[in-house]
Amino acid sequence: MLKLLLYVCLVFGMNIPFGYWRGNTQKFTLDWILAVHTTVPFIVLMRWEFGYGFLILPVSVLAFFTGQLLGARLRHPIGRVVAEPTSNLFRDISNLLRRPAVGED
Repeated sequence: MLKLLLYVCLVFGMNIPFGYWRGNTQKFTLDWILAVHTTVPFIVLMRWEFGYGFLILPVSVLAFFTGQLLGARLRHPIGRVVAEPTSNLFRDISNLLRRPAVGED
């Protein structure tokens, strides 16, 4: 059961930055296709390495889409705080953390 939880967390967490990227692209462009499909081979390899067959596929798909959705939804609150949000979640969080505190200039 712990192995399954680890697998689901890895699939979910791996898709958050790619969902963030996808949220800044136009549908069905090359960037959008890459943002959606880049993690798929890694998820298939992880499923194989963890020893799971096709029975775990619905859980995999749910974790995949939930991570993508959460990543895309993170764009809105971060975009309100960061002056110019990019397609890179880690860069935007870094810019957010480097902002001066209120009252500092």
